[in-house]
Amino acid sequence: MVNRFIKKLLWFIALNLLLAILLLLVISIKGPNFRKTDENTEASLAAIPFNRQFDFTILGTSHAREFTRSGNKPAVESILNKRFWNLSKGFGHGGLISSITAWDLFNERNNHAKKLVYFLDPWTLCYSIWNEENYFLEEEPLKWDILNNAIKNNASIPTIANYIKSKFKPSYFMTKPLANQRNNKLSDTFNASKADKQMKIYYPEAINPKVLDKYEQLFLAFTNALHKKGIELIVIIPPTLLNKEPGFEPIWKFVNTIKTIKVFDHSNTIRSPIYYYDISHLNSNGIEYYTRNYLKPILAD
Repeated sequence: MVNRFIKKLLWFIALNLLLAILLLLVISIKGPNFRKTDENTEASLAAIPFNRQFDFTILGTSHAREFTRSGNKPAVESILNKRFWNLSKGFGHGGLISSITAWDLFNERNNHAKKLVYFLDPWTLCYSIWNEENYFLEEEPLKWDILNNAIKNNASIPTIANYIKSKFKPSYFMTKPLANQRNNKLSDTFNASKADKQMKIYYPEAINPKVLDKYEQLFLAFTNALHKKGIELIVIIPPTLLNKEPGFEPIWKFVNTIKTIKVFDHSNTIRSPIYYYDISHLNSNGIEYYTRNYLKPILAD
């Protein structure tokens, strides 16, 4: 009697598992099927091409994503006279774990770049909520190489579960290419209350030195791997209208101890609101201004 129950239970589990796999296969086939690039989608992992050569790549958060949003990429490439691919992730999904995942996938797909520009927001090295516990796969379609690289780089079980669960949402099937209209929005003049609110999002609690050290060591391992491959890593603290962040001092001190990389603090370089569309993100004029005056000299051969 017990054996019969166990057999029925196993058959039930196997059947439901098979149905789930078939459903996921259908979803992976029937999901948004437009050709994704770093300009027209926030699914930046899926957009990574195959067998391409670039002068440099970009990693980071939404501050870095702006270089290809709003039709900004052609202007940036024209100013620099260089070709690049943007691996960064917006919407708070650009932590260190997701950045390393993106870089691994970029290489796994047999792409190459001479330099890597990492726009490093200090808060991304301070908390697990921006790393293992971050739902950075939410925008991505179901792809084995994406899943494999995320698991390999220590994405949490909730993150993986969310990756699968998010594909059952109607909004996923309704995803369309991003518009490429120029972003001419202007930020208000500096607003202290908005700055404080944004800072509390980035830094929801006091920084734990042990957690900070954990991500610093992971970042150091990443830089060492790049150095061994002969890839030049350029680390930039991106410009914002925010004041110095709680994580700035320890992160700035840390990156300056790494002798194999170049580091630049651009956090306070652009203070005019006319170059921003909110408290911390550059608009299209801001991206062009920054590229011409700050990024171009750094990338000059």
